[in-house]
Amino acid sequence: MVGEAFEAGRWKTDLRKQDTGNRPLPPDYCLLATMIAHLFRETIWYLRNEFATTLTSFLGLFLSQLVFGLYLLILLNVWALEENLRSEMTIEVFLEVELSQSEMEQVDRKIRNLRGVESASFHTKEEALLSLTKQLGQAAIEGLGENPLPAGYSLEVEERFRNREDSRLFSIT
Repeated sequence: MVGEAFEAGRWKTDLRKQDTGNRPLPPDYCLLATMIAHLFRETIWYLRNEFATTLTSFLGLFLSQLVFGLYLLILLNVWALEENLRSEMTIEVFLEVELSQSEMEQVDRKIRNLRGVESASFHTKEEALLSLTKQLGQAAIEGLGENPLPAGYSLEVEERFRNREDSRLFSIT
């Protein structure tokens, strides 16, 4: 009878007439409540009678979700770190020798005209020492004696040169 109703395309109507007779159909939320109650009864029965199997499947699902979550967490943190490093990309250029004023102007002009340099700022030996003192604290600097840091430039790299492929294009012209 069910097969005939299914083949005839009258599956729902014929089946409901067969199940309920002339009585009105119960509302859908009653059917849902019955299904949920059945689900809980079955769950409790399996927890009592098949505890080892239930525990094994629960632990398998838990561990697979944990591994996936940890992988996703690490991946998102690596992406955030990469983006942070890329956005703060600077190049430090140190001048090893003392230069005359005309040589300094020539070096300054060359550095500022480099392809891929967004901005360049010159810092003296004293400014470099002050910056290091702010980062490490006065106690770390006290034993140095004289200032060992050279003067130099801090270069901000243009956005288009902040990836691995295009960074090779960054060079002196």
